[in-house]
Amino acid sequence: MILGFRVIRKLSFKPSKTNTMKKISAILALISLFTMGCHKDNTNPFATDGFSITLRDTLLVQYNDIEYYDSSSHLIYLKKNVSYAEYLAGTFKVYVDGVEIYSGFHGIFPGLAPRGPNLTINEYTINLDFASYIDSLGNNVPDPRSDPRIIESFKKFNQFYEGLSCKIDTIIFSSSNHVTMELDLANNDAINYYYLDPDKMGNNLYHYFTNGLTTWDFTNNKCFYFYNIDSVERPVPWNKWEKDWLSLIKGKEHKKISISYSDFEPLAPGEYNMSFSFPGLHPYQIDKSDFEQENGRIWLGNLSAEKEITIE
Repeated sequence: MILGFRVIRKLSFKPSKTNTMKKISAILALISLFTMGCHKDNTNPFATDGFSITLRDTLLVQYNDIEYYDSSSHLIYLKKNVSYAEYLAGTFKVYVDGVEIYSGFHGIFPGLAPRGPNLTINEYTINLDFASYIDSLGNNVPDPRSDPRIIESFKKFNQFYEGLSCKIDTIIFSSSNHVTMELDLANNDAINYYYLDPDKMGNNLYHYFTNGLTTWDFTNNKCFYFYNIDSVERPVPWNKWEKDWLSLIKGKEHKKISISYSDFEPLAPGEYNMSFSFPGLHPYQIDKSDFEQENGRIWLGNLSAEKEITIE
């Protein structure tokens, strides 16, 4: 072996620049072929076109599983039903064209979701939720769900809908301790939607689905509910709904909704933030077969509206 080694060294020679370049070219060609083979195999669940989600490092959904996305409620509507019981709690990641946009946690119990991005699976929908929080520097952590790359991805495959939006127009305090709130409900799409109508449901039943008008007192740094409902009416069974509760808002239409509360003590002078959670029905209440009605879709989700007021 020693003799052989010496012979090799004796016969060795300094390679020319041309030979070196040929070797480098050959190595690069092999790397290229290997890379092409990996992409062709397509075993990487992250390397999918368009929007995709992985859960516990397994592909959960990709763009061709999605019927459409409602950005107002951050709901992904699926083409086929899935059983959420099959999916264990764990980390999920959102991708666009194989690039990770953000990650979060999918829990078994939605009410116990941690702060930040979280996810809920409900048979034919996936709800992308976000629990806001403040970081160690005292800054509000931004909501990643409306990342422009996500929006453009859904638009690319004609899967993007804006849904409904809601804002508080006016809050009127009368001398008889009545409060009237005027809402502006807007349909931002060309299609029609059905929404929960407080006039048809009545205040007691409607406020089973919402906490009503909530007030943040800046002066005393406290929060309280600003409504007076004698008894909230619970639907029986708990997941009941009726079409008689719903009204239609046509494509690109605006509607004024008035909600009144009574028997309140007057607010002391100061600065207040008034907020209202505009409710919709939930996926666990609506079968997929009932979701599409004759004149429009039933809008699912929840909207937040805020208004700052000054009492002098």
